[in-house]
Amino acid sequence: MSQEFIIKLNRKKTSLILLGGIVLTIISVLFVLNPKKYKSFIFFREEAILYTGIIGLIFFGIASIYIGYRLFTNQTGIIVNDRGIYDNTTLSSVGWINWEDITDIEIYKVPTGLLMKNSISMVLVKVKEPDKYMMPFSSFKRNILNLNYKNYGTPITINTNGLSYSSIELLNILTDRLNKSK
Repeated sequence: MSQEFIIKLNRKKTSLILLGGIVLTIISVLFVLNPKKYKSFIFFREEAILYTGIIGLIFFGIASIYIGYRLFTNQTGIIVNDRGIYDNTTLSSVGWINWEDITDIEIYKVPTGLLMKNSISMVLVKVKEPDKYMMPFSSFKRNILNLNYKNYGTPITINTNGLSYSSIELLNILTDRLNKSK
């Protein structure tokens, strides 16, 4: 039996993500409370500002609550052991992924920023039967996983932004354990 590998959430990174979510929630509240004040050449209609604020309030409010919960409950991000990978990094995580179901593990870079010059890396875990990892969940989560499948060829994406390891470090650990499991 091999050693269990536990990867914790990085509290500093998660705190910064939470702070960003709170700031965007506050901005959304301001848009909802006084849309007239924020009219500009970009948002010239009050209704557009109001709807942007409502959508932002819902999205960033829920995200901030979830991130705050994760931060203060000190949850584990990833567990790697003989059984497989336990992914608990995001709201769309699927839990246990058995080694025998995994066909490939790779890094995908998502372009970000105004000119798309920066990127966020995530680890893609490709599996033999994607439906097996999508079906047990609610329709909301299943839709997120289905979107992942359409965009990346797998429902399982591991976002390392809030982890104490980089995407490359995590990829090395996972591919080493995958190769040992075969």
